[in-house]
Amino acid sequence: MNRYLIPSLALGTFVLGVGQAQAAQVTIDDFNTVDQSVEVLGSPDTMAMNTMMNGDNNIIGGERKIKLTIDENEFDDPDLGAIVSIVDGFATVSNDAGIESTTVFTWDGTDTSPLNADLTGGGMNQFFRLDIDSVDLTAKLALDVTDSDGDMASLTKTGLSEGSAIFNFNAFNNFAATDFSRAESVSLTVGGPQEVDFAADSLVATVPEPLTILGSGLALGFGGLFKKEYSRKRQKAQSKN
Repeated sequence: MNRYLIPSLALGTFVLGVGQAQAAQVTIDDFNTVDQSVEVLGSPDTMAMNTMMNGDNNIIGGERKIKLTIDENEFDDPDLGAIVSIVDGFATVSNDAGIESTTVFTWDGTDTSPLNADLTGGGMNQFFRLDIDSVDLTAKLALDVTDSDGDMASLTKTGLSEGSAIFNFNAFNNFAATDFSRAESVSLTVGGPQEVDFAADSLVATVPEPLTILGSGLALGFGGLFKKEYSRKRQKAQSKN
């Protein structure tokens, strides 16, 4: 094989991979547009909801719903509670001392335009990536996807840390029966013990990074090439003896 052909093939693979990844990625929410906040004080089962619409592609379906519920108020203090805010590109959840709460972010389109989204990006996307800025180890995060037939797939994660949390599609409960290419609703639930804190800056459905794909391909390609070259030189040496 021409020695100059491999770099050309590698570059072509990389460019193709980047293009495909950019085309396939589906942004659920990047939290960069439309500031929003919900605050709840008081006794358990106290609940508040807030809906914010946005015509940009930064929020899938053009609308984000937030539901915040107090689960426990250990001190029965009416001035204690929890707050959820979307500001400066971050979604944050913060509980006061003695407070347990559950927050549900929901993306299901609008009353006049249901979601009906292809989360697979034409069959390429393989997982959700939630970019976490800060999180308590005790926090519990759950992602739910409901398709147009009403089937729902769920995946819960605990023990998370800062960085990218990966929710593989095929790890979801009921994944086989749920059509991720016809999603009617996506929801993220944040819960946990008292004083749990959480902040994230984006949620997307995506594919493995092109560089990862390229690296694996190059490793296999160069490995095979070197093996053939070594075999050829060995045979040539043996023929001289």
